[in-house]
Amino acid sequence: MIIDTLANANRYEQLHPLFSKAFSYLKNTDFIHLPKGKYTIDGEQLFAIVNEYDTVDAANEQCEAHKKYIDIQFIV
Repeated sequence: MIIDTLANANRYEQLHPLFSKAFSYLKNTDFIHLPKGKYTIDGEQLFAIVNEYDTVDAANEQCEAHKKYIDIQFIV
């Protein structure tokens, strides 16, 4: 798991061929006014899910893992 700011995205772009496109989407999208839902960026290879929930203390939660997808969590 990497915890960082979007300002440092260039450090991670080489880790996956779609990271550059994903970070560009995060930098250029107005999430404040975007309704909740799923947004296709590059077919089923890259998409955004806009959701709303209350955050919790990380010390009280377990990390999640995925076999098929990589999550980039972005808090607005």
